[in-house]
Amino acid sequence: MENALHMKAPELSTGVPISVPGGPDAPRFVAGQMLPEPLLPAVPLSSQLPDTRVDAPLSQVTGDHKIDHLGLTTAGSDVRTATPGASVNPPLTGPSATASGCRARHCLRPRSSRRF
Repeated sequence: MENALHMKAPELSTGVPISVPGGPDAPRFVAGQMLPEPLLPAVPLSSQLPDTRVDAPLSQVTGDHKIDHLGLTTAGSDVRTATPGASVNPPLTGPSATASGCRARHCLRPRSSRRF
């Protein structure tokens, strides 16, 4: 670009954020539940968004030598998030053998005999 347009190219400097996983909360057993809570714990992630700097020369574009470049800078920042976890709360009792393992009312009705 510098050779074709006879002007300096803009400069961009930044970095790549890298996520760092933290330690998840351990599942704990709760009275009255069959499975631990949470069943699948959330994993915290943290990262830092890096500083970004853009510097573009403008003196040859505008023709004004008082303004020689345009600069833009953003400060880095911390980012914290967590993956979704999962909790399951199954019934405390097992399925009933009389209903063939089905709890719905329509399962409890006896089947009518059909004749063809």
